[in-house]
Amino acid sequence: MVVADTIARLLDQVSAARSVRGSQTALYVAPRLRPYRWLVAELGARYDRTSWTGDASLSPRANVMLTLTPATTLRLAVGRYAQSQEVFALQVQDGVTAFGREDVAEHRVVGIEQRVGLIAMVRVEAYERRIIRQEPRYINLRGDLRVFPELEPDRVLLSSTSGRAHGVELSVRGLGRGGVDWAAGYTYSRVTDR
Repeated sequence: MVVADTIARLLDQVSAARSVRGSQTALYVAPRLRPYRWLVAELGARYDRTSWTGDASLSPRANVMLTLTPATTLRLAVGRYAQSQEVFALQVQDGVTAFGREDVAEHRVVGIEQRVGLIAMVRVEAYERRIIRQEPRYINLRGDLRVFPELEPDRVLLSSTSGRAHGVELSVRGLGRGGVDWAAGYTYSRVTDR
């Protein structure tokens, strides 16, 4: 069916009788080490298990903070992140009646933080997020904000094979001198899904 120059798929009737019971378990361990005054390292891992999807994963992560000068800090972070589908996220309205596998992404961040006297802290961070695995999901072709987007005729199945988000963030934060708190920020980012 074509609606307003958009190929649309309409379901006349969706029937699903699901009674989902289960549990989610998460364990995160991240010991913080300070082998030198100028170095703090946090090496850890997170274990996640979701019974209704059958997912169980171990996600390693690492954070490092280097104090370059008394006013300058360099931060590095890398990690794997897995996210199981929540019970409420099953897209029954689109005819989906089975839970998918967990989404998996890798994150990398490098940032530098500079204190400017006693008045402000300036931070610049560059980040990258690579999508390793993402379950297909229904979306609306038009980016309109609708109260009930699943009722619109422009629903399509998005089967992303990979994706990447990257960008730079600049933030300036006041240090609370004179009883006034303030902050400002600017972000440039780009997201590509295939």
